[in-house]
Amino acid sequence: MTRDIFLNRMLKMANPVLLAASRGELNKTMTVEQKPNANRERYTGLEAVGRLLCGMSAWFQAEITNVKERELRDKTLELAHLAIAGQTDPNSLDFADYKTHGGPFSQFLVDTALLSQAILRAPVLWEPLPQSVKENVIQLLEVVRKMTPVLNNWVLFSTETEILYRKLTGDYNKRYAEISAKFVDLVNSWYVGDGWYCDGPHFKTDYYNSLMIHPLLLDFGDEAPDLLPEDLTPEIILGRAKRHAEVLENLVAPDGTYIATGRSLAYRCGVFHLLAQLTWQNRLPHTISPAVAREVLYAVTEKTLGNSSYREDGFLNIGICRAQPEHGQDYVSTGSLYMASVAFLPLGISDEDEFWKNTAEPWTQQAIWENVTVHGKPQTVTICTQNAEKLHSGACDPRKIA
Repeated sequence: MTRDIFLNRMLKMANPVLLAASRGELNKTMTVEQKPNANRERYTGLEAVGRLLCGMSAWFQAEITNVKERELRDKTLELAHLAIAGQTDPNSLDFADYKTHGGPFSQFLVDTALLSQAILRAPVLWEPLPQSVKENVIQLLEVVRKMTPVLNNWVLFSTETEILYRKLTGDYNKRYAEISAKFVDLVNSWYVGDGWYCDGPHFKTDYYNSLMIHPLLLDFGDEAPDLLPEDLTPEIILGRAKRHAEVLENLVAPDGTYIATGRSLAYRCGVFHLLAQLTWQNRLPHTISPAVAREVLYAVTEKTLGNSSYREDGFLNIGICRAQPEHGQDYVSTGSLYMASVAFLPLGISDEDEFWKNTAEPWTQQAIWENVTVHGKPQTVTICTQNAEKLHSGACDPRKIA
């Protein structure tokens, strides 16, 4: 059964991290693979925990009728609570020392934002925490939200921490809220059309639109629409995200491999974050059926999280589909790799939902190369004549067309 396979794959990845982190022994247990002299040890623990929980969050919040799975989920959630406590407790050996190493452009901004995304997706990660742990998390947010982001997708990490801070405290600094709104306006100015944003002032062909930009913008539209610029509505954000999801679906070959281009490919199936998020939230474009999205995510997780993707100690190795250290940039370490977890967001769909029972359907490249007819799916995509004429005449800014 597909759900069981999904679940087992996720837990195989998660268990070594959560078991060690729940005991405050992640730094002790997880040997850090990285580039020579990269010095990522100080960040890699929070990377592993924040990214892993970001992907597991939907499962923690899911309606589960199967007693065995529900009991397993609840026990795993307890480990997640302990992991959060260890990362934010100054007395823990796993403490993410954001005060010492938390200057401008600090990696702590990135993974605090991803932990924030996890909590926004799953309030059960927050509500049962002891008050002392909640205070530690809020202190982390207070420090990190003041950090200067790099002028690229990082600006959205600042908006994510601000959104969570406002939600948890009921209070927020108006200045930081205004900065977050300006950051989103800046990202909007980077929109170049057809579901693509530049990652900063210049366009890059990589997966960061799916990894970070669209998912974080969707959060902003859902959680803080009052702070959006006038020419960027939640509907525009979603429309662009849906188009990019179509692009992602088209990149997967009949055998489940996909175009490996750009940086951060060691995040493996995590590069399909956006497709997984829209699947879980029931927001897929009409051109992608839930069954197609399920099969695509099943295929890419199978290709990238096989036995050869794990070290003997159970932790992930740097690579795309096996040990391939050449695909690890200077900022990539063992903890970074747990961004792969976001491919499992559909586990947030109830185990009784038809999503898990619908007959498998071929995705686009299977249909093309295996000569399968997909009924009801448009064969071409065109933009409306009005927009085409405006673009041709230069009368409108293509960045404003969703």
